[in-house]
Amino acid sequence: MKLTAEQTRADFDFYDPLTTGDSTLSAAVQSIVAAQVGHADLARRYFERMLWVDLADLHANTADGVHIASTGGTWQALVGGFGGMRDDGGVLRFDPRLPREWRALSFQVRTGGSAVRVNLTHDRATFTLRAGGPATFEVRGRTYRLSGAEPLVVELR
Repeated sequence: MKLTAEQTRADFDFYDPLTTGDSTLSAAVQSIVAAQVGHADLARRYFERMLWVDLADLHANTADGVHIASTGGTWQALVGGFGGMRDDGGVLRFDPRLPREWRALSFQVRTGGSAVRVNLTHDRATFTLRAGGPATFEVRGRTYRLSGAEPLVVELR
């Protein structure tokens, strides 16, 4: 069952205040979903908490080793939360939601044997084919095909 945007936001708004956040993995998921439902400032705060989990020893246990899964959560929050990327049955979908303090976000992904550089700003998404053949993906519900050396620029509504 796929939740609507309204259902997802209602669930988040209900459960987030009840969540203890005592796991080093909590902030990653909370950041991703907060970005998805439009709580940009909250998403950024959870992201920043995640960045400091080991550097500031927020859980008082860094002496036992760093939290590698939390580091992976940082990548997921960047790409899946602020970059809005989802893999839906092999189709990459993007719905970027950058924090207002950020000017841009860039990352590279592989899809269908192709390497694609993704550069996001508040106004546009630019996709550049780095290796492999053509790539198809969606940006905010519209399908695009990237092929050749010319970057594809999508204006964000």
